[in-house]
Amino acid sequence: EQPFESGNTVLEPGDALVIYSGGLAGGDLLTTESNRRLAALVRGAGSAQEMVDRLFTNAPDDTDTDQAALVLRCATLPAGGR
Repeated sequence: EQPFESGNTVLEPGDALVIYSGGLAGGDLLTTESNRRLAALVRGAGSAQEMVDRLFTNAPDDTDTDQAALVLRCATLPAGGR
C-alpha cells in the first residue's frame, strides 16, 4: 500500500494542477524522471484542454495500465469578481 501525504498550496492565475495515472507516465511506477517529462509536455500550453491533448498524444502505447488525466487551470477573475 502506498503512503498517503497531504498538503496545501495556493494556485495563482495561470497556474495548473495536473493529476495523472501511471499509464501516462509509462507504467505503474511514477518516478522523478517521468514527472519531469510530463511537466515538460504541458509547460507553455495555452489551455487545460491543450495540456490533456499533449499528455495523451505522447502517452506510451505499450502499457496495460489505465491512462487518465485531470487538469485544473486557475483562471483570472474579472475586476471585482469572486
